[in-house]
Formats: sequence, structure tokens, C-alpha cells
Amino acid sequence: MFQNKRILISNGVFRDFQFWRGLILEALEKGLEAVDPCVAVKNFVRKENGYFLINEKKFQLNEFQEVIVIAFGKASIRMSLALAELIPVSKGIISSSIDSKKKLKELTYIKAGHPLPDAGSEEAAKEAIKLLGRTSEDSLTFFLISGGGSSLFEWAYVPLDDLKKTYQLLIQSGATIDEINCVRKHLSRVKGGRILRFTRGPVVSMVISDVVGNRLDVIASGPTAPDPTTYFDAYSVLEKYKLLKLVPESVREHISLGMKGEMEETVKKESPFWQRVFNFIIASNRHFCLKVRDFFNSRGISTIYLGSEIQGEAREVAKILGEMALDLYRGKSELKPPLIVIFGGETTVTVRGNGKGGRNQELALAMLPFLSKIRAVFVSFGTDGIDGPTDAAGAVVDSFTLKRAQEKGLDYKPFLENNDSYSFFRELGDLLITGPTGTNVADVGILAILPISS
Repeated sequence: MFQNKRILISNGVFRDFQFWRGLILEALEKGLEAVDPCVAVKNFVRKENGYFLINEKKFQLNEFQEVIVIAFGKASIRMSLALAELIPVSKGIISSSIDSKKKLKELTYIKAGHPLPDAGSEEAAKEAIKLLGRTSEDSLTFFLISGGGSSLFEWAYVPLDDLKKTYQLLIQSGATIDEINCVRKHLSRVKGGRILRFTRGPVVSMVISDVVGNRLDVIASGPTAPDPTTYFDAYSVLEKYKLLKLVPESVREHISLGMKGEMEETVKKESPFWQRVFNFIIASNRHFCLKVRDFFNSRGISTIYLGSEIQGEAREVAKILGEMALDLYRGKSELKPPLIVIFGGETTVTVRGNGKGGRNQELALAMLPFLSKIRAVFVSFGTDGIDGPTDAAGAVVDSFTLKRAQEKGLDYKPFLENNDSYSFFRELGDLLITGPTGTNVADVGILAILPISS
């Protein structure tokens, strides 16, 4: 999985650091296996005697004239392939940023944009609406949704270029994913439950979660979930991050019309849709983290799992983790090193510089001054294999990374201030390179606290 695994391991200055680097990478590979889309779908769907069960919900196959699949997100291809092995699929749409040699003749594949939507994203949404418009009450529709779906499947009320600019401003503002997706939903014709207005029969939505808290209304901007937010909330997000004067006029105008009641709201929980819509989360960050925990525990290594809801500015999260690492190393815990700290979630980065990087790389870079005081290894990993607008999934750092950088004439502080973590770790060879993993359950961090001497 890690294309540069040997280099990452060999960058450990001493043999014990090489051991722990390698062990953490192996643990991450096990975690990815636990959230593999094919495995997740097959674990959740069971076929028995002419019907199938999804989380004990029974569907009789002969009751439906056709089975439609609408799949979008970074895991959409593998989810579709797995479902087609279990249930006869009539037709459908797959939208993904990942190229795939394996395609189903019943499904139309459309390559779309991420992290910003493009013409492919729009085409996928429009084609899905056309297909759903031809269905009946005897059609069973599957939505297979995963991280990245907000941009990979989109048809907005505003021009595409205006939408892209708004996305970019939100991503760089430091807004949380909940806040970003609140705005996205209110600019979209297909999010916030709106795609359901084009369906006729029962809908089964299987979701791989990439958001903190696994909120269905936030994952991929909630295409098949009731939306508790309003146009007023979307306006408040833009106001909070001082974006009202920066977003295009079409965006301000649309939200203003919505606040006046002149644009239809997103679908709310009172809608009759929910009598025929069934949403299931089939894989999440927690599944990944627990697999990592089991991996270390099976080797007799103590672990602390901080949960899968870590959020905040990457640099501020690093300060908290760094202080925790110092305390654990100094014995201020009943658990003694070697000790593994595991957490999941999604930090944010307020872009102030013009460098290149992602939230995982920035978090790792901000950990350096803490790790240099103790014996430890830290990895921050984006489970989709893509951290920000880079070809890296994150970075690995340890107690000697700062010294190695200084020997190359690199001062980490200017890189951090310029949001240029990618350039820093590229020089050191400590970027995690996986390529697209085909899944997405947000980010995972692993901190190994090593004994004072080993």
C-alpha cells in the first residue's frame, strides 16, 4: 500500500525507530483492510432465498422491476462492484475521481472533480436525475455514498465557476466540514435530501463515513438525509468567516432569495420521504481505529484510543497532542512506554501562506518541537490517500526529524508559517505515498511513545 515504505522505514536514524516506523505503517495497512469498500458492503448485505437483508431490514427481490444504483465518492467504484456481486443491478451511474479498469456494463462511469467539482460532477448529477425520472414505485434505488461526494456529484443553482470559487474560499477559511457542507447543501439541487425528490420507489443508501460524528446530513453534504440547517445558517457561515464580500454575486443572491422564502429549502425531517428511505453507515473512522488498536494489542503493546472526533486547527491540535506526549513519556500515566496513542477525526488549516500541503502534513510538521524532546514516532494519515492538493497521504515524523532537517539547512518554522509542509517533508523523504486508496474514512493519527532507553 505504501509505495515508499522502505524509504520511510530507513529514514529512522536508529534501528528501534526503524522498527516503530515499520510497525505503524503495517498497522495503517490493517486499518485500511477493515474499511475496504468491498468488505464493508459484503459484510452488510446478505442474500437469502430470494430476498436480501441489510442490517436486518428485509427486501424481497421479486417485488421490484429493476434495481438502480447511483454511486458517488472515492469508494463508489468498489462499493458498486461489491453490490453487483450480491444483487442483480439493472442500470446506474458511478461518479468518481479514480480511474478504474473494472467497470460494469450496466453502470455508466463518469469521471468527476475533487476537491473542486467540475463538468463531470455536473454531468453525473444530471444523468442520475434523468435516470431516476424514468423509475417507478416498483424500482429499488441504491445510493452508494462515500467521502468526496460533495464535489464528485453536484449540480448547483449557481454557475459552476462561481461554485468552485466558493468551495475554494470555504476550504481555505478554516471552516469545519459541517459548516462547509451547510453552504454546499444550500447551493445544490441534489444535496440536503434534494436528490430524493426525483425518486419514486424505496431507497437504500449505504454510506462510508468520512466525517466526524458520522452525521448523515453532513457526509457528502447529505444527499439522502434530512437537513437540519437553513439558508440562514448558510449565510451565518459566510458571515462568520468574512466571506460574504468574497463569494460571487450569484451565491449571495441565491442565499438571499432562500432566506426570503423564494427558493425551496433542503428536505427536512418532517418530509414523507423518510417512510421509504433507509440510510445505513457501513464503515467509519472508528472501524479503522479499532482495527489499529487490535493490531497493537495483539502484540502486547498498550494503547490509548482518543476516539474518532478529533477536530480543530491542525497547529492547535498538535500542541495538545504534543503536551500529552511529553506527559506520557515522563511517566504521568498508569500505562508505561512503549505506548500507542490512536485517534481519528479531521483537523482544519486556515491558509495564510502560499505553500503546498494538507492538514495531515501540517499536523505532523507542528508536532516536531515536541517530538524532539522525547523518544517518539508520529504519523498523520489521510485514509483516502490524498492529503490536500498533493500526491501525499500525510507524513511520518519522529524524535530525530528536526535534527535531520537542520542538517539539510531546513528550518521547519517558515515552512509551517507558509503552509508549505509538503515541500518540507519532500526534502526529507517522509511523505506518505499510497495513491488513491479507494476508500475514505477521514484521518487517523498514531503516536508511539518509546521507552527512555531500549
